[in-house]
Amino acid sequence: MIYTITLNPAIDHILFTKNPLEKRKNNRMYKKEIDLGGKGLHVSHTLTCLKIPNVALAFAGERNANTFKKILEDKSVDYELFLEKKTAPRITYVLMDQAEEGSLMVTEHGFQVSRQNHEKLCQYLKSAVKTEDTVILSGSLPPGYPVTWWEDVLSILKEKQCTTACDVSGKALKTAIAMEVDFIKPNEQELKELFPAGEQDLTQLRKLNQKVPYVIFSKGSEGSTAFIEGKIFNVHAPKVKECNDTGAGDVFVGALFGAREKGSSWKEALTFAAGCSASKVTKSNSSDFDIEEANTLCLQTSIQEVKGVY
Repeated sequence: MIYTITLNPAIDHILFTKNPLEKRKNNRMYKKEIDLGGKGLHVSHTLTCLKIPNVALAFAGERNANTFKKILEDKSVDYELFLEKKTAPRITYVLMDQAEEGSLMVTEHGFQVSRQNHEKLCQYLKSAVKTEDTVILSGSLPPGYPVTWWEDVLSILKEKQCTTACDVSGKALKTAIAMEVDFIKPNEQELKELFPAGEQDLTQLRKLNQKVPYVIFSKGSEGSTAFIEGKIFNVHAPKVKECNDTGAGDVFVGALFGAREKGSSWKEALTFAAGCSASKVTKSNSSDFDIEEANTLCLQTSIQEVKGVY
């Protein structure tokens, strides 16, 4: 079983304008869509589309919880929510114009999680997760969520000896590296925060790989560099017309672990994940991608092993 954990989920409000977005002007909206928000929930949606059994674990606000649940159910995502009283899920606003040259995003911070709900999550993990399972933790920590609570969650997973994958940033990423989780996916900004200037990316990534067995350096539209089982792969993503890149990295993670769950090699899984992520970029909402289109884009994805580095 694969579990995803989204500590700070959201409801995405995608706002469409006909004309390019401009400052000091009334940018009139002509359409609005509501979609899943929160990186782990996007991963779960991807796994569900690939028919990989999974359960999405998330904290959610009691207010507007029915809307949140309906979005999950409409996308056929199995979930377990830990509801906070007198709060509502945070809103993420994604602004799109008809030029479809990318999106602008404005996010709320989210709500504080109670100790009671943190302990409920920990108890769920203790009772449900097995050694053969994979747990994917994605996204930001909620406001005021102590790093010690984050350590609690990772410690439980370490004790379970399951596969633990983290697509996180800041203190959460530093803690995950220190606790030697199985997988991380830093981007360029996150890598800069981890290391002082002056070192080459490959040098920095090799240092991470000494603690974390699987490291994938995300480079957006340029693809990724993967450190896997003593090998380094450069994955060159297919070129597509970008509409909305929100959630593309999450689709990559979901497709990667979904392919591995189906028995693909890491090289095959990386290629498939790149195709799925590229398909997502062409869609206007935050979570959708097309599997047939992804399979076609896989044929346009190139992957090479980097020799002579290790």
